Amino acid sequence: MSKKRLIWIVVIALIASWGYQQRVSNSENAKQAQEQADNLSREIAAKTQADIDNMMHGLYLNSVCEFKNKLKPVTEMLNQISAKKSIPPDLLPELKTFNDSAQFMAMDEKIFIKSNEMNSDEVAIETEIKAFAKETNLKTAELDEGMISASDKYFLGLEQKVEKLVFHACELHRASYPEKYSTPSPTPKVETTHAPGSIDAQIDEIGKQVSFDAICKLDLSGKALLKDVLNAQTSKAFKSNLLETSKTSIYDLGYAAFSFNGKSLYTPSPAESHLAPEFEDLKGKLERSRYQYWASGSSSALSSMKSISKSMQELGNSGCIQVNKLKKS
Repeated sequence: MSKKRLIWIVVIALIASWGYQQRVSNSENAKQAQEQADNLSREIAAKTQADIDNMMHGLYLNSVCEFKNKLKPVTEMLNQISAKKSIPPDLLPELKTFNDSAQFMAMDEKIFIKSNEMNSDEVAIETEIKAFAKETNLKTAELDEGMISASDKYFLGLEQKVEKLVFHACELHRASYPEKYSTPSPTPKVETTHAPGSIDAQIDEIGKQVSFDAICKLDLSGKALLKDVLNAQTSKAFKSNLLETSKTSIYDLGYAAFSFNGKSLYTPSPAESHLAPEFEDLKGKLERSRYQYWASGSSSALSSMKSISKSMQELGNSGCIQVNKLKKS
């Protein structure tokens, strides 16, 4: 074999060897790159799952903590009954709504996390929730059947029971999300006037119309109240009807007062500042008369409610007139 041919064979062998090494190297690099991509994908998936788990646990704790807000209507009703602004039978529908919330919270089919996903803290919380829901369900049934009254000692300690129930969940949630519990600096309120025809001015007009519509509704509410008062004056058979109608009228007066207390959609003018106190005063009179009628069935209470119903109609008519004016403008 000639020297020249031998050199070519060596060169070709070297090239072939280099090509093979490159293929091997590329294959190894590709394999390493795929492994790195797989590892990164697993890390991202694990982190995402961990974030989701943490969020779900946080939502669970928050839902337990916020449960205390479900009791507010019951607490307010108990306070009103104590102050003789509401009658004891008014407690039952509020308690039934609260009981529904308690039963929902105690369900095994959790929205956020399943029972087998709970940590030891949450398992302890869940045990207390189920015991509380069972007791609340029993007391709601007993009140419904007349076995206990609104003055039962269970209701006296109910608020403390709920506070104790949610305390640990609130503490755990606060520790996980401290920023949600920080108190922001108050923003000074700046009084502004809106240019005629602007969007803000239109919103003000809508708010005004909604507020006066709340007054207008007092007309129908007063008529319904008067009808049941007249029926109750003829027979005690209409007592439950009147108690329910007067309850609705009390709500309507309260809503009308809210519409003009400066905290709703509409800020009343100085000339309208007397409206909210006027509605509140009439609401208080109706609450006292309703309680008196429930307790004694007295004719004086019926006479008082009759007078209040007429005042409601007068106020309602004035509101309807204003609503019609606003619609035409």
